[in-house]
Amino acid sequence: GRRLAQQIGHGQERIIFSLINKFHTATGYPECHNDSADIIVLVDEGHRSQGGENHARMKHALPNAAFIAFTGTPLLKGSETTNRFGRIIHSYTMQQAVSDGTVTPLLYEERKPDLNVNDEAIDAWFERITQGLTEEQVTDLKKRFARANQVYKADDRIRLIAMDLATHFDNNIDKDLKGMLACDSKLSAIR
Repeated sequence: GRRLAQQIGHGQERIIFSLINKFHTATGYPECHNDSADIIVLVDEGHRSQGGENHARMKHALPNAAFIAFTGTPLLKGSETTNRFGRIIHSYTMQQAVSDGTVTPLLYEERKPDLNVNDEAIDAWFERITQGLTEEQVTDLKKRFARANQVYKADDRIRLIAMDLATHFDNNIDKDLKGMLACDSKLSAIR
């Protein structure tokens, strides 16, 4: 942050590369301010970290700079991306990229295995394993096991998902294509 504050305040360097997070510390130094209108700030991933305090600090440190953002997915609500950075200069849509052959068409297909819970069996099992525990211990254990993510991480469920994906991919997807799996954690993905 100190180095960034010096670079901004002294304005001697032609190009500065930084992370937006550095502005959190940099703006704590008095030299982190430059009124020049001859500054262009290029922001990558203009949709992610641009809604918070560090973005405001960056704008405050460089009040007359021109801000240009790149984004593949303008996720800020409504027109917040254009409110922050101005009108769209150029857009290149996914359909254009597919037509150009730049990217492979993306097919999104959600695969969810049926998950049925046998409440009676679970209650009987829970009663069995909590025999001899205090009421507080039983309550604490119920809270821990009641979370859905505990069920989602169960070995049988993960095996069922893996089997479903492998079978579906093998039977329905062109062998030259690739697949992507989204999981709740790295551990679930590995398992």
